[in-house]
Formats: sequence, C-alpha cells, structure tokens
Amino acid sequence: MTISQQIQNLEKNLTKSFDGKFEQVEKNLLNHLDDKFQKSEKRLLGQIDQKSIESERRLSKTFDAKFIESEKRLEKSLEKKFNQASKDLNQQLKFQTQLILDSVEEKFEDRQKELRNDILNFKDEIFTEVKGLRQETTVNSGRITRLEKSFLLS
Repeated sequence: MTISQQIQNLEKNLTKSFDGKFEQVEKNLLNHLDDKFQKSEKRLLGQIDQKSIESERRLSKTFDAKFIESEKRLEKSLEKKFNQASKDLNQQLKFQTQLILDSVEEKFEDRQKELRNDILNFKDEIFTEVKGLRQETTVNSGRITRLEKSFLLS
C-alpha cells in the first residue's frame, strides 16, 4: 500500500471514529440537556405553583381585608343614613302632630263658638217665648180681670 492509500485509509478510519464519537458526544449532550431542561422545567413549575399559591393567599388576605373594610364603611354609611332618616321622621312626626293638634284646637274653638251661639240663640228664643207668654198672660190676666169685673158687676 502506498502512502496515499494509507493516508486515505487512515482518514476513513479517523472519519468513522470521529463520526461515531461525535454522535456519541451529541447523544450524551442531548440527553444531558434534556435532563437539565426537565429538571429546570420541574423546578420552575414548582416555583410557579408555589408563587401562585403565595400570591393567591396574599390576594385572598387583601381581598378579605378590603371586603371587611368596605363592609364597615357601608355599615357606617347605612347607620348614618338610618339615623338621619330617623331624625327626619321624628321631625316630620312632631310637625304632623302639631298640625293635628292645631287643627283639633281650631275645630274645638269653632265648635265651642257654634255651641255658644246656639246657646245664645236658644236663650233668645226662650226669652222671646217667655216674653210672649208674659204678654199672653198679661192679656189673659187683663181679660180675666175684665171678666171678673163684668161678672161681679152683673
């Protein structure tokens, strides 16, 4: 064999050897990278899960605190509005009560005046009737006296 053939054989052997080693290194490297990737992926997913749980807890606490705070503000607001409405209703009740009392007093005074007028009118009627009876009695007395005189004279 010539040197050039030997070199060619050597090159072929080296190429085969190199290709085999390269494939082996490539496989090892891919396996190693795949393992690292899977481990990193698991670690990242675990961290994401943990962070999401922590975030959820913090958000839940914040939401609960804000909800309680809002509930207290709403309760205070409703209490103020209720108290104001109660005051307004009490004032309105006092006003309506006073109006009713004034109306009742006015009606009572009107009825009292009407009753006085009726009593005075009744008194006037009685006096008129009594005067009429007196006049009648006087007239009748005068007739009786005349009749008695005429009877006595006859």
